[in-house]
Amino acid sequence: MLILTVPWDVRAILSVLTPTAKFYLLCLLLAVVATAYYLGQAMFRIRRLSNSVASVDALIARRCVTEVKGRIENLRQLHLLLFFLFGMFFANEMFALIRAIEHSSMSLSAARMDICEPITALAFFVFGVLLFLHIFQWIVATWLQSFFAATT
Repeated sequence: MLILTVPWDVRAILSVLTPTAKFYLLCLLLAVVATAYYLGQAMFRIRRLSNSVASVDALIARRCVTEVKGRIENLRQLHLLLFFLFGMFFANEMFALIRAIEHSSMSLSAARMDICEPITALAFFVFGVLLFLHIFQWIVATWLQSFFAATT
């Protein structure tokens, strides 16, 4: 069994990130909260509709499912936007890293490999969060699709 240990200190990594990367992380965390809220609300609605599907009018159930589908589609667009924004901020961080390497080559102590650690930790964290959001959204969308197939 392979055990990876990475000596990342979150405070140290946050201290070397640019303000734009910190702003992106704040936006990402706000998106996680919004996604969890909307998908939790969607799961609650689907569960409530599936429990009372016999007593609920089919038109009302379809309208509710359509509304939930629309919210899930909006979340997909938000996650895609976050992915593209991450690409922009990651490129900005890489340019800052290249400038730091250039400046260190002029000094007496050259840059070591650990200069890449903050940007790697940022990428690892962001992709982990985006992966979690994608899986959560996929589960709810599949659940919604199976509910819609059962009511039709």
